[in-house]
Amino acid sequence: MTESTGISQCKAVPVLICRSPGIIAITIAILTLLALFLIINPRTGQLQINVDPSERALLGLNHEGWEFYQQVRGVFGNDETIMIAIDSDDVFSPETIGLVLRLTERLEKVEGVSAVVSLKNALAIRNTDFGMDIAPLMEKVPETHEEFESVRKEALDNPFIKSILLSEEGDTTAILVNIEISEDQELLNQVNASIDKIVSEEAGDARVWVTGASRVKLATIDVVLNDLFTFPPLITLVMMVLLWLMLRSLVSVLVPLISVITAVIWTLATITALGYSLNILTALVPPLLMILTLSYSMYIMLDIRASVSMEQAGEHETAEVLYKAALPVLLAGLTTSIGFATLTVSNLSAIREFGIFSVIGVIYATI
Repeated sequence: MTESTGISQCKAVPVLICRSPGIIAITIAILTLLALFLIINPRTGQLQINVDPSERALLGLNHEGWEFYQQVRGVFGNDETIMIAIDSDDVFSPETIGLVLRLTERLEKVEGVSAVVSLKNALAIRNTDFGMDIAPLMEKVPETHEEFESVRKEALDNPFIKSILLSEEGDTTAILVNIEISEDQELLNQVNASIDKIVSEEAGDARVWVTGASRVKLATIDVVLNDLFTFPPLITLVMMVLLWLMLRSLVSVLVPLISVITAVIWTLATITALGYSLNILTALVPPLLMILTLSYSMYIMLDIRASVSMEQAGEHETAEVLYKAALPVLLAGLTTSIGFATLTVSNLSAIREFGIFSVIGVIYATI
């Protein structure tokens, strides 16, 4: 039996890799390109990876905490409230009151807004000769100085308005925008965009701030996406410099880097294809994979360099090195995957998904 026909089944894969490197490289390149199309829409250039910073993504739909939270929201209403704060030297000046009235009227018409509470429609409890009267603080728009002063006095004396819609000093007032109960992130985006547009059109030179839970969620999405596109390139740059300082070979630098970058792209594409969203925890998977799995391909490159020079490495020599390195690399990938797989027993959805995505990424890197 000749050497070529006596190759064991265990060595078949390394030999196949050495005999058809071009075909394998083209196949990987095509798969990576398809994976990129899953991550980024080739027609619009829009990112197709979803980020969900909500409590649902962290707890999971079946978590008792999330179920109780939904019950409370069903009884007491949605807690998705956006607060618009208007700072002024005199909140009860005609200019500031006019701004409050205009913003309230326009915000009430925004699709997805269930209610707007401000000085315009805040209820005041009054004691009259006929009993208790509950009516809006401003039943009509003040016109004279006396009417403005009357509204000021009544608002500052009302404990349900002062410190809630009005600061203690009377120099800041709030407009509370209640959003309809919905888990539709696109709706929240539209509501926030509409609010930003209305505020920018009406505020003028007034000092106006917008905040709230949904605003924090939008900011979280921006931070997660920014980190997703900032840290991997930085890590790649650092790895490139370190690999070059240690190996002094372009091939030895590019092969490990291409390996980990490909694994990350495939992992993100799998997450998108399976319909999952990233959250503040699972967004750490790409940089973590790059750091953990670089050693796999780097080990093989060092083994090849130690066994035979890159210029003299033939098909047989390279296949022999790959065969010897296969078991340590597979064991490293297996033990790392098992470690991440233990996270799937967690009660928190975010931790389970972190474990699943990490296992997928380690498997891709090992392959």
